[in-house]
Amino acid sequence: TGGNLSKAVLTNACLDKAVLVDANLSGVDLSGARASGADFTGANLSKAVLKKACLDNAVLVKVDLSGADLSGAQMLGANLSGANLGKAILTNTRLDKAAMADVNLSGADLSGAQASGTDFTGANLSKAVLKKACLDNAVLVKVDLSG
Repeated sequence: TGGNLSKAVLTNACLDKAVLVDANLSGVDLSGARASGADFTGANLSKAVLKKACLDNAVLVKVDLSGADLSGAQMLGANLSGANLGKAILTNTRLDKAAMADVNLSGADLSGAQASGTDFTGANLSKAVLKKACLDNAVLVKVDLSG
């Protein structure tokens, strides 16, 4: 908890059920990593690289993922409530049944993302790119889709 792993290279690491609460992981490379059920609550993952990472059922509440690259990541059932994903890259990311209430996705690229059944209540999606994104049965109550 609260550790500093900024700019570490942890490609293909196994972090299933790891506890990284309030950790500084800014700029970390977690490409291909498995972190199913991991707890990242309050962590700083700004500009992190999580390409093709598996974060199924991970807890990412109030995490800073601004400018992060999550392209091709799988985050089924993850809890990202209150997270900052401003200008993040989420192309072809799987977010089915994720909790994304009050998330900041302004300027984020969700092209080709799958978010079926995802709860975006109160989310900021202003200027987000949603080209070919699948939002079947998503909850879009009080969502900002301006720009």
